[in-house]
Amino acid sequence: MPRMHIKWIACILNLSLVAISVAAPATQPAVAVGDEAFDAALTKARDVEGAGRQQTLAAVSSRFQSVDVSTTPGRNVWSIRTLNERGKQMDAVRFTVPDGTNTHFYWAFSVANLDSWYIVPVQGELKGFEDFYPGLKFRLPAVFNQNLVLQDLPTRLTAGEEYILWFKFSKPGPEQAYLSIVLLDDDKRKVKAEDIQAAVGMRKQVGK
Repeated sequence: MPRMHIKWIACILNLSLVAISVAAPATQPAVAVGDEAFDAALTKARDVEGAGRQQTLAAVSSRFQSVDVSTTPGRNVWSIRTLNERGKQMDAVRFTVPDGTNTHFYWAFSVANLDSWYIVPVQGELKGFEDFYPGLKFRLPAVFNQNLVLQDLPTRLTAGEEYILWFKFSKPGPEQAYLSIVLLDDDKRKVKAEDIQAAVGMRKQVGK
């Protein structure tokens, strides 16, 4: 075979090797979480608290439903999800903070038969919720108003990171969750119910 052809073949092989090397993923794909492992994690998370609950939920975060977030003040975007379908009295949703500086968390949610709820990061630590405003009524469908809670998170979230909102239920059985999350770029520390109402974009209270 002529030397020129050999050199071209060698070049093509070298370029192929480089392309494969560049295209290869840097990490192995995440291992899928099976139903048995997921149920065990939900049961464990229900019965432990603190860091143990966070670590348990983070390990199976890929199984939780994702929810939408808005970065526009007053834009009312509701996510409707069915939770507690597996009957473990523990479930969660997840969301990712978009890039940028919109990291002040505001939300309104309505979920029946809740014992408790909280926010945790998939990685790292976070000082979570402090106050909340229950029992308020707005110009919303009746099912939204039944168990409505308004809340914000004084701690700024981290852009690009994923967070889990977990819910512990008082009994087994599916529950509908109605959630509206808005992330804004502000430094408010003393947030009132009216501030959350404005951020989430709900119309004025009924019967006031």
